[in-house]
Amino acid sequence: LHSRRIRRQRLHKLDVPQQLASFDFVVIAIYSSVHILQCNLYIETVNEYLTSIGDHDAKYANMFSFILPCGIFFIPLIDRTIQKIGVVNTLILANGLSLLFGSILLIPNLTVQTINFGLFTCFRAYLYSTLNTFIAETFGASTTGRILGFTFTIGSVISLLQYPAASIAEGYLGNNFGAVNLILLVLCLLPVGVINSYTSNQLWVERYDIHGEVGDVSEDTGELLPLMD
Repeated sequence: LHSRRIRRQRLHKLDVPQQLASFDFVVIAIYSSVHILQCNLYIETVNEYLTSIGDHDAKYANMFSFILPCGIFFIPLIDRTIQKIGVVNTLILANGLSLLFGSILLIPNLTVQTINFGLFTCFRAYLYSTLNTFIAETFGASTTGRILGFTFTIGSVISLLQYPAASIAEGYLGNNFGAVNLILLVLCLLPVGVINSYTSNQLWVERYDIHGEVGDVSEDTGELLPLMD
């Protein structure tokens, strides 16, 4: 479905301003901005959060510092996932990892958070790898660098929210990160919504294609099915 959408809209042939005005860019900009904020806020506050739930000797904080760079080991799995289910479905998978990570983060237990270190590392690796692949496939090699630049610039601006969020949790709430983490978890429902809207739009376009054919679309194959009498 995704490759046919690209060919139909001729996204590779559009110039950068036209690509930035596309629904595809709006979707990936929202998706990346929220998740980049989620990642950066966690990295910014993880030491303080672990201390607040009992890591006074920084043993778990040091463990996290060791585990975080291990995201590189997920690259073969990510590549296989994209080849197997496609880049859009891999974005959906990353959404699921984000929600799972955010939910476990609400549990103030050091042993549980140790598991979450690995989950976060996996999610972060999937996020950045799939984001780059989506942009390259969708907008084409000739504009990939510029589209990535705009995407990460928007994400960086949104990520500035991590500083007031951290200040509220550490100062106003007295090192209580539960409320801030819960708000961010709810915010992560936004990428879920936009990707669902994106996939629904793809199915709608397949149903009402340029030949005016109307029917149901197989979600497995993307083929247009004839209407039943």
